[in-house]
Amino acid sequence: MSSPLSSTAFFTCTGRNLLLCRGISLLLTTLACGTGIRVEKVYAQAITPAIDGTGTVVTPDGNQFQIYGGSLSPDGANLFHS
Repeated sequence: MSSPLSSTAFFTCTGRNLLLCRGISLLLTTLACGTGIRVEKVYAQAITPAIDGTGTVVTPDGNQFQIYGGSLSPDGANLFHS
């Protein structure tokens, strides 16, 4: 037995709806271009463990960093790394 949505499209872009689909597509494209949305690279700051006794160990693993150790808060609810 198939689900009700598998045989019926929610909204199709044919016939009378074709003009509406084109209008919505044009509107969204215009909004995206007209609002100055830009894609730029961002860079994270370097990860350097502090020498403050938390016991944090940072190990590079390819393009990721594995962070181990740390110190628990006095109530044991939070783990701190630095």
